[in-house]
Amino acid sequence: MDAPSNPRYERWRRRSFGITWLVYASYHLTRKSFGIAKVALGSDPSVSLSRSQLGLIDSTYLAVYSLGQFIFGPLVDRFGPRAILLIGMSLSVAVALGNGFAKVAAVFVMFAFLQGVAQSTGWTATTKVMSAWFSLRERGRVLGWWCTHYTAGAAFAAAFAGWLMDKYGRHTTVDGVETIIPYWPAAFWGPAAALAVVTVVMWFGLRNRPEDVGLPPIEQYHGEPELLVDEEERGHIASEGSWQLVKEEFLSVNIWLLAIAYFPVKLARYSFDFWGPKYVEESLGTAAFTSAMTAAWMPIGGMVGVITAGFLSDRLFQSRRAPVTILSL
Repeated sequence: MDAPSNPRYERWRRRSFGITWLVYASYHLTRKSFGIAKVALGSDPSVSLSRSQLGLIDSTYLAVYSLGQFIFGPLVDRFGPRAILLIGMSLSVAVALGNGFAKVAAVFVMFAFLQGVAQSTGWTATTKVMSAWFSLRERGRVLGWWCTHYTAGAAFAAAFAGWLMDKYGRHTTVDGVETIIPYWPAAFWGPAAALAVVTVVMWFGLRNRPEDVGLPPIEQYHGEPELLVDEEERGHIASEGSWQLVKEEFLSVNIWLLAIAYFPVKLARYSFDFWGPKYVEESLGTAAFTSAMTAAWMPIGGMVGVITAGFLSDRLFQSRRAPVTILSL
């Protein structure tokens, strides 16, 4: 028989779920900015970027974003998720503001580097908070709903940036047809302002773990085993720190198999994210908002997939994640 729930504990769980969901969704506001701005960069005579330079800017961001997660994972363990999120979100806001003034490739590359650093703080910090507030037996279905943040965030970010570019764009007439020349800096400045608001909400509304507000650990609250490792291993982890764990994970065959499987998924996803709006604009001649919304249908469909995967892994496959992963691939 399940133990009675604690209303205060449940309020904090809902609050933690909601704020971390909002935080990671909002990271996409500044993450998507450059991909949407591509639609209009060619219309600005003061900006001259070749297609290969656009690709270099994207690759710089992704390379730093990937490597940064190795660095910020251990830092989250040491300094706590809230502190790392504050640094990352604040840096992302500042970089996006500066990015709206860029004119040459070298400056765009520099801001892509810094944005990669900022964005790499998000995933490890938010998942660390979620693991503190939700126990192992419920994580499949809970994270299924929670992971809609990146699909919803990507879809909204694209639409928001595209709408801002058109709203503040210049209206002109070409061959008797009125058109809008989108104002590409708006794709950076508007999302930066929105992310700044979410940063304030995060800092005042989120706590790292139940113990920070006088509540017991989630395993104790749910009556589950508190230790997933034995005492000897726990002492080893405490003395070596999370860098030692990173080193050990590099030697895990399962980790490499998951990484190899996930690589082509990310390749397809980021191709759509970074080039989808520009491809639609060039193919159909649509305005920034329409181009962004057309490309946004992929992450909208992803919301259905991630929720379904979470429920299937918990209910049908008894909390085993591999079968759903294989079916998805």
